[in-house]
Amino acid sequence: MSFLIITAIAGTLIALLPGLIIFVFIARKTETMWLGAILGGIFWLAALLARTPLLLIIDIVAPIIPPTALLLYVAFALFFASLLAGLFEEGFRFLFLRWQPKFIETVKHALTFGLGWGLGEAIMVYALDVLTIAFFYPLLIDLGIILPPEPILMLNIMFGAVERNIAIVFHVTATIFVAIAVWHRKPIYLGFAIAAHFLFNFVPISLYRFVLLYIMDSITAAIVLYGLFTIFALLFVFLADYFLTRAGSPGKAASTSPEPMNT
Repeated sequence: MSFLIITAIAGTLIALLPGLIIFVFIARKTETMWLGAILGGIFWLAALLARTPLLLIIDIVAPIIPPTALLLYVAFALFFASLLAGLFEEGFRFLFLRWQPKFIETVKHALTFGLGWGLGEAIMVYALDVLTIAFFYPLLIDLGIILPPEPILMLNIMFGAVERNIAIVFHVTATIFVAIAVWHRKPIYLGFAIAAHFLFNFVPISLYRFVLLYIMDSITAAIVLYGLFTIFALLFVFLADYFLTRAGSPGKAASTSPEPMNT
């Protein structure tokens, strides 16, 4: 077995096991939580498929952009893709949970739904991808597909495994935002979720693409990038905890703000 395949398997375990262990610890034998997690993964995929036609516009238009405007177009494309991710993922999350609030009946239900959403994304965009590339690397090279050299690819796989854990934390946090919106009929929290999703995608990647790569080597820039993802994820965790304390969990009044909140 090649080192690339071993790295891909290790990366997949690193990307998925922490979230799976936490999920099993919380859900245990609660069927609603297991079903909610599965549906979370399914609706992540539905949100992706729904926005894909709009994302294809970026690729269709790119060849006709003049070279002098290409960098500006890349910035716009990143802005557009990040905005669509926030609107579609949080919109789908909100619509489904408003329709089926039993999957966020408690805070633990919301946590497991968010874990399922994040794990579903990790399986589809990371695990399947890296395992396929690792097992079929020689064949893909023979077919003329451009791939990084194996050492660089292995490094990217490990960076990606770490990033998936950060993304799962974010999806759990975003689910809390959306759950508060459903529990207390406060659409402003849906707005927080959309804005947080946009910022989580757009700001770190923009800094990486347009700043970090020009002032440091690529490995250091990648480390800083994932550090930024971590900072943003933790910031949103603290905000979600604050909003949850302020608004109150389902069926409970706010513990620190006795007056009704305005939207």
